[in-house]
Amino acid sequence: MDSTVVGSFPLPNTEENFKRVFKDQINSGITIPCYPQLVDMNHQILQPLADILDDLSLQGKEFHLDRDVDFPKKPVATGYGKRVLDILNEEPSLKSRIHGMKACLTGPFTLCSNIIIDDEEMVAGKKPLLFREPRGHLFPELLKKMAAFMARVTEAYKNMGFTIISIDEPFLSQLVGRKKVLFHQQEFVKEVINEAAKNIPEEGSLHVCGTLSPLLRDMLLETNLHYLDHEFETSPKNFDLFSKESLEAHGKVLAFGAIQTNPVPIPGREVGSYLETHENVVTRLEDAKNRFGEDNLIIKPDCGFGGMQAFDRIEDGLGYRLAMKKLEIMTGAIETVFG
Repeated sequence: MDSTVVGSFPLPNTEENFKRVFKDQINSGITIPCYPQLVDMNHQILQPLADILDDLSLQGKEFHLDRDVDFPKKPVATGYGKRVLDILNEEPSLKSRIHGMKACLTGPFTLCSNIIIDDEEMVAGKKPLLFREPRGHLFPELLKKMAAFMARVTEAYKNMGFTIISIDEPFLSQLVGRKKVLFHQQEFVKEVINEAAKNIPEEGSLHVCGTLSPLLRDMLLETNLHYLDHEFETSPKNFDLFSKESLEAHGKVLAFGAIQTNPVPIPGREVGSYLETHENVVTRLEDAKNRFGEDNLIIKPDCGFGGMQAFDRIEDGLGYRLAMKKLEIMTGAIETVFG
């Protein structure tokens, strides 16, 4: 049974930490390690774009777009993949210990939701609703342009040999409710996702965190991506949304979140209590195996570990050490359940 991660880790963005996290994933037993995300998932894509586009800029902590824009033909944010290939070339023995590599790339809806639109003509008649100001997710043409651009980025990672390429769309759980989709038609949402993933049908993964609605579940099953990546420890209601029959009917593999990734540190609480027990993870994996079928699963943590940096207020580096211990517990449970 293969295992992977979502990508973010609670360490500063340095070359030394990048190598450390990648190797530590392998040492913890992860078979498809992800390139370490040590920067914000939106900045990972939007900052390189802002560096080359005159009309997109970072102002304080927010990205602003002055007017409609055309994205470059050349993909950005591909250096993370090249750094992973360099590590594997420097230490060839690592290759024999893994079954593939994973890239985590932010999706068009989430990226556009992080772009504030300053063009008065563009925003005329647009109601912000989820935000105080109009943002890019309101604009179909901008979404389509972003999806086409991300298709070039995902293709670049495929050409580098990455075996799972995740399109991370946490914003979709806000966009799609129980009965309706905000701002857009269902078919348009699927069209945008499929456009971003058009070059990676077998390698493509779609990560949406939080509790899914049945409507969103149905929409995700109908996309062209191979893996559906969700939280099951933090959001146990997701367990009842999927079945072996529905996964097989749509040709999907469920990336099953088996451990919590964003516990909140509480003063005075025993540090070890934030870790899952081997027995509890084994029980959860056995339930998943029985419910969904071994061939329809890949195991992973719920989400990224970036938020565990909050534990560093207790002790420097504690968040990262807890994250690695959680991975070891997870891979140990995988060995017990799946052999």
